[in-house]
Amino acid sequence: MSALPRRGIASLAVSAVSLLCGLAADPADAAPALTPGSIPTHAYSAAPARTVHTVPARTAPALASAPTRATSGNPTSANPTRATSLAPARPSSAGPTRTTPLAPAHALPTVPVRTALTPTSSAAPGHATPTRAIPATLANAHRVTTPALPPPPLPEDRTGDHLTLVVHGAGPGRDGVRQLFCHPEAGDHPDPVAACRVLDENTRWGRDAFAPVPPDSLCTMIDGGPATAHVTGYWAGRPVDATFSRGNGCEIARWDRLVPFLPEAGAEKSP
Repeated sequence: MSALPRRGIASLAVSAVSLLCGLAADPADAAPALTPGSIPTHAYSAAPARTVHTVPARTAPALASAPTRATSGNPTSANPTRATSLAPARPSSAGPTRTTPLAPAHALPTVPVRTALTPTSSAAPGHATPTRAIPATLANAHRVTTPALPPPPLPEDRTGDHLTLVVHGAGPGRDGVRQLFCHPEAGDHPDPVAACRVLDENTRWGRDAFAPVPPDSLCTMIDGGPATAHVTGYWAGRPVDATFSRGNGCEIARWDRLVPFLPEAGAEKSP
């Protein structure tokens, strides 16, 4: 085989590989096309025909596919063929954006809060009682049940309120024995209505209206006279047996507290 056919085949192979690998960016810069007249015919008659296998063209990122050239072994019909394929732009596969509506916020129901006024401490009569405002729900939840004080042991009809009064040394018209009934008022007492009223005013639960003066009391040394009184009977369902005198300031005050049940007596100074 002569050197000319080898040189022509080698040049043809190099040009095909360069074009197929995308080294030539511009088709105008490619190697000149080969024609049957450029290569002697006797070179092809001496060598067997060879087939050049083409390699799929690569696609540049921003350009179309590189041109390809198909060459057959027959020099008489070898015409360069350039195939240029442009990849169509694919539409975006992303579907339409779906917006999920947010669930409406549920408003919490408004619960009215009531305010209850409860006394915090007891006040003296005639003074305003201080109060403290607390929610009604808390007042109901933390309500402390205070047991009610039992009423004094007084019969409902009070038919047993009967007292016998014996007075000595009070003076004419005051000494003697008197009977008094209350609820309803009756007896030979000079003023049963006023006598029962003063006894009711001095009756308190847990306290004896006829109790004596405490032994440790500090009393003034005043002589209120020789008058004495002795009371027996039943009052407010309890038996009564009490003695009264006017020997000092404490005894005088105790006596005067039950007037007009006890007769009035003038104070006399001690010599």
